[in-house]
Order: sequence, then structure tokens, then C-alpha cells
Amino acid sequence: PFFIENIYTNAEFQYKTDHNYGIMKIYDFSMNLVDSFECNQFNNYDNLECSWDGRNKNNIKVSNGVYFCKLSLNGNIYWQKLGVLNSN
Repeated sequence: PFFIENIYTNAEFQYKTDHNYGIMKIYDFSMNLVDSFECNQFNNYDNLECSWDGRNKNNIKVSNGVYFCKLSLNGNIYWQKLGVLNSN
């Protein structure tokens, strides 16, 4: 799992793909939707990059806990588990 240690650290994900965008959805441990956004940035290695800043769709810092990221990309779905540990 990827851990966000404070709100100023983004969780970043990179995927090798020929497609120009994906949809990232963040869920809490109860599988409630926390945030959803389009990923359409590529790095120097032609990997699709998705970044989450640890905030919900209302721009409020999320609580400590386990979260799940779902990337939908060209009909395929990829999951990643992450933990949030805020220092405050």
C-alpha cells in the first residue's frame, strides 16, 4: 500500500498505456466514493500519471484510514490500496 503521511503529499500512480486518459475513483474503507477525477497527464516515460491530494470531492482533508483507488482505463480496472496517516 501507498501511505500519505500528511496532506501536502500526493499519492501518485503511473501506468504504461497507449490511451490518453483514465478515470480515478477514491473510496473509503466502506466503499463510499470519496473523490473522482480524470487522469490525463503523461510523464517523460509515456506513463499515465494520476495524483490524489488526500482530500475529498468537497476539498476537505480525509481522515486517517485505509482508502482504495480504482483506475478505469480502456475497459480495464486496476485497484490500489493506500493508507492515510495525517500528522496532526
